Amino acid sequence: MMSIRRVLLLYMFENSGHQLASIAIEKAIKELDPQVETLIVNSLDYTNPRIDRVVSNIYLAMLRRTPEIWDYLYDNPKVVRRTNRTTRIINRISSAKLERLVNSFSPDTIVCTQAFPCGVMATYKERRGTDIRLLGVVTDYMAHTYWLYEEVNLYAVPSEASKNDLVERGIEKERIQITGIPIHPKFASRQDRNELRERLNLNPHLPTILIMGGGQGFGPLGETIRCLDELDSHFQVVVVSGMNKSLEKRLKEEKVRMKKPIHVFGYVGNVDELMEASDIIITKPGGMTTAEALAKGLAMVILCPLPGQEERNGHFLTERGIAQRAEDAVEVARIVGDLLRDSAKLSSLRSRAREWARPDASFEVARLVLNGIEC
Repeated sequence: MMSIRRVLLLYMFENSGHQLASIAIEKAIKELDPQVETLIVNSLDYTNPRIDRVVSNIYLAMLRRTPEIWDYLYDNPKVVRRTNRTTRIINRISSAKLERLVNSFSPDTIVCTQAFPCGVMATYKERRGTDIRLLGVVTDYMAHTYWLYEEVNLYAVPSEASKNDLVERGIEKERIQITGIPIHPKFASRQDRNELRERLNLNPHLPTILIMGGGQGFGPLGETIRCLDELDSHFQVVVVSGMNKSLEKRLKEEKVRMKKPIHVFGYVGNVDELMEASDIIITKPGGMTTAEALAKGLAMVILCPLPGQEERNGHFLTERGIAQRAEDAVEVARIVGDLLRDSAKLSSLRSRAREWARPDASFEVARLVLNGIEC
């Protein structure tokens, strides 16, 4: 009798890109092999439920009020060296708590879509001398130092550049596979855009600009809309404010004074449809949002990347001509105006996005997981 195969997926923070990546991988695993048993767990909430919300709030507050501090802390070799002992102690304590979960679920493979649980499970492997298979799935275009562990059997990364960066940091190339960033399989599907726009109460004949500020609604979304509203071109705007309820309320109050049609959404579950219905996206370059937008072939305008991982994502995208970057809302309007006036430039940027898209990345990761189990 064949034993049940199990995969444990670990992430940090609810409503985050790391959680969405875990869900996407689980979905792909189930489609490829419905018999595999999976479990997705917020590792920080599991090991330290009382501080999960505190850590999340401190992180968000730092990004909003003092982003320069996070910029200094992020992947800083001095900080890494000075905090190495503390990091190992935290990982050891957390791994002891996660050990109960591992023992009860008995996974064949552990998949981590965030560096913290990856470090915790690497410490668990080292401490217990276990050969349990550990996969690190990097959901930004460049990994940082806190991903680097000898106990990780395989890294799934977005691109050749990501792989080369890890090799330069000392990871053997045999332990790295290029898969893309795992997004939900629904982003690979296509719909009739006119029918979709009508169903979303959008004008099927107007170019559509999608504005997103991530799950927390970061960035000058209101100012961006006001600058776009001054353009002579005819278009409609769709804005997603995420979990930011106050921003959603304010935008809905302001849109009645705008000349352009403005459609305001809060936290939504149909980002794939909103992207399918759009021509241009204005967003900060989170790994998941970027991968989703590329899969939908959107012309991308980057605005206000968060320090650290998003700043690196932004450099990756602009250096390769995949996206254009704006420093403020005024420049956003200028870039959008140019794209709307120059259909060839808009078409070229959308084609560039499709060239770099990896819509089946979740299945690539899932195959790595399943092939490892079968071995």
